[in-house]
Amino acid sequence: MSTIPFKSFEDQIKKIRDKNILIDKKDESRIIEILKNHSYYSLVNGYKPHFLLPGESDLMEDGTTFDHFFVSRMLDIDMSNLIFKYILLIEQSLRTRIAYVIAREFGTDDQKYLDDNNFVSDRVKAKTLKSIKTVRDFPMKGTHSDYFKNIKTVSIPPWILLLDIKYFDVINLYKVLPNNLREEIRKDYLGGINMYRKENIEFINSMQFLREYRNIAAHGKRNFEEKIDYSFDYEFARLFYDNTIISVSDFNSKKKKKDLYACILLIFAYLNDPIIVNKFLSELLFLFTSQEYVDENFKGRILFNNKTIFDIYGLPPDFFNRLSHLIQKKINT
Repeated sequence: MSTIPFKSFEDQIKKIRDKNILIDKKDESRIIEILKNHSYYSLVNGYKPHFLLPGESDLMEDGTTFDHFFVSRMLDIDMSNLIFKYILLIEQSLRTRIAYVIAREFGTDDQKYLDDNNFVSDRVKAKTLKSIKTVRDFPMKGTHSDYFKNIKTVSIPPWILLLDIKYFDVINLYKVLPNNLREEIRKDYLGGINMYRKENIEFINSMQFLREYRNIAAHGKRNFEEKIDYSFDYEFARLFYDNTIISVSDFNSKKKKKDLYACILLIFAYLNDPIIVNKFLSELLFLFTSQEYVDENFKGRILFNNKTIFDIYGLPPDFFNRLSHLIQKKINT
């Protein structure tokens, strides 16, 4: 197996310059400080598609500077922080809904509600229940479950235990609930039942997609779509949005979408609290307008290399026009 050689910060600067990225000699010490905090890989490889010469894989357009990459990185971090917060709210809502139906149907005794017979057969059932029971039996110190098990010395109710299990296991727990309970939960999010033949599986896929995006945001990673396994399905998206907000051309040949716009659409779809919806919208607007990244008509201003903020985020240029339609639809339903 071949290895990639170590490169000092000075070597990295030379490699950056070799890609036709401008760094002024007097700025080298500042650039090194940036490279100490943001890896070469996350900066240069993460954002180079915005700046590549046509037909090139490693040479940038003339006039590209290192600061263009750094600005792109900081913009991405701002958006990731915003996205992360609202995905966590959706995650919490699914945990709460699942815990509610489990407590109502199977009780609050953790020996009884985690009985295998309460759940439908599925290839993930055994592994999921084993993972949850491990959290119950050996809760981490300082967690909610630890407090109930070792301090209050009572059975851990589902609304407590589900706070401490992995979100991946939460989604799989939904997957093995009896069909009527899955339908009840989906109705809260979709407003109807079985309007689309693959509604259940695409609901699961969309929650897994948000989970993946949350992990990317939490670890400060760049969104490389090819590294995301799940996606937003076009036919499923039509349950929420009409052609003023999405079109089939927004999706790939398999009618799947896994970019930031898909993530934002799902957040708006699954946020059922009008106050939270308006808060998310306000924070999106502030992010775009605070530094005058858009003009008075919400058109993207050119930031560098003929790129707008919409180019950097991979959003449609008419993003705010679509957002306006989305909010009107959300308010009127």
